[in-house]
Amino acid sequence: MQGPQQEQKDIEKHEKDLLQKKSDALTESIINSSNIEAGRKNELKTNIKIGIRFIAKSLDEGVVIEIIPPYVSEPKEVAEDAEDDKKEKLVAEKEKYELNETRIEALRSASLAMKKIAEFGAEFTGLLSGMNDDQLADED
Repeated sequence: MQGPQQEQKDIEKHEKDLLQKKSDALTESIINSSNIEAGRKNELKTNIKIGIRFIAKSLDEGVVIEIIPPYVSEPKEVAEDAEDDKKEKLVAEKEKYELNETRIEALRSASLAMKKIAEFGAEFTGLLSGMNDDQLADED
């Protein structure tokens, strides 16, 4: 039977092509958003692509990634009698702090979600594939 084997090869080729396209796009996005000297761009692109493929392969094999966000200290309060340029600086620091806190909270939420998904294991995979509770129970 050549049919099913060929279908499997087509699916694997599609997955490989999709991973290639997505990793190329992500690599370009990372390179373009960074201030990198022109002479190092190709070297860094290659290393980023290798890293992305490694992460994708690891995730496919069941590795769970936990992202621990940094601690950011709260800025000083703006005093009413402070000089104008000092006030502006403190207000800018406070805005930056609030933006960072929003980003850090998003990382915390994503990390917790990934931990939950890892706890579910096969049950979560079954949900993604459309299996119901009875089918999941039969697999155990």
